[in-house]
Amino acid sequence: MDHRRKPRVRKPVSRSFAWSRFDPAMVESDGRPSLVEELTTYRDRLLELLEHEGAYVVIKGQDFMILPDRETALESAMKQYWPEPALVQQIVAEQRFDTLGGASL
Repeated sequence: MDHRRKPRVRKPVSRSFAWSRFDPAMVESDGRPSLVEELTTYRDRLLELLEHEGAYVVIKGQDFMILPDRETALESAMKQYWPEPALVQQIVAEQRFDTLGGASL
């Protein structure tokens, strides 16, 4: 009979982030352009955006457009804003994410 312990397998823990609680101070600045303004626009327009939950939104500054799927949203963002950053986000009230140890997946 083998009495050795089996190594514990760490399973990812699912969590969620409520976009209504986003605070721009959560984003650390390193001097490079960030998407803080776009994330704030997402939070501020969330109730309006949730009328299209599951669709995708492209946000640049305070301007946004709602698109039916991820591929169309990415293509639109590239055509209109490249090489500048723009936020492409699926419209959800809470964003699920997984963690394993100290890493977010």
